[in-house]
Amino acid sequence: MRLCNPKRAWTRMLAIASAAACTPAIAGMLQIAPLRIELAAARPVAALTVRNGDAHEMSVQAEVLEWTQENGRDVYRPTRDVLVNPVIFKLAPDGTQIVRLGLQVTAGETERAYRLFVQQLPRQQPHEAGAGVHMQTLLRLGVPVFVPSTSPRIAARWQVLATGSGSEPALTLENTGSTHIQLTRVTVRAVGGAEDPSFGMSLYVLPQQTARVPVRWPAAAGSAVSVSAVADTPTPLPTVQLTVPRAEAAAR
Repeated sequence: MRLCNPKRAWTRMLAIASAAACTPAIAGMLQIAPLRIELAAARPVAALTVRNGDAHEMSVQAEVLEWTQENGRDVYRPTRDVLVNPVIFKLAPDGTQIVRLGLQVTAGETERAYRLFVQQLPRQQPHEAGAGVHMQTLLRLGVPVFVPSTSPRIAARWQVLATGSGSEPALTLENTGSTHIQLTRVTVRAVGGAEDPSFGMSLYVLPQQTARVPVRWPAAAGSAVSVSAVADTPTPLPTVQLTVPRAEAAAR
């Protein structure tokens, strides 16, 4: 069994209702470790620790969904490729639960991707006459689960595309390899000029997919820029030089 976060750091994320937006700690806290899981034929079982950092009992549901991307967006579908146990459980205040995952399929040439979602369930509240509707803060965390490729290959292509009159060009990363790329920082520098502040992020690009990378351009249209990135790849992604297109220009 391989749990892909050597520090096994707890993550503390909060989502308001179903919006899944990160916020400061306000009404509850759900903590999980590790932050990423790998499953393979030699390691078909993994474990996740879930902890209730709240002062009240919490009911939790765990679910694994197949994770793909279409047109730069994450798409999730039901799957039986990875089984999870238990599916629903209760956590006492400061209590923990071990959630186990079991791989049911073999690896292929292209890495398989899933997400384990750990979702707090609504708490039953006593009805009070005239009290109106009660709003609850529900927590939902997503943990990437990967089944590595049998022929891992890292390959990527940067592009800068014109997006139309009055709009800034778009920087994209096309993953042409067989395994995911997670970008954690991207830096754009004008060749011979200033460097735009680095952008910290956590952006996954699955195999054979393209993602738009949010940046600010430090140079005018027609100027040359260099793009470098920090990623979770075994070897660094190469720094590339691109030309910022004019609004009417074709993609480079």
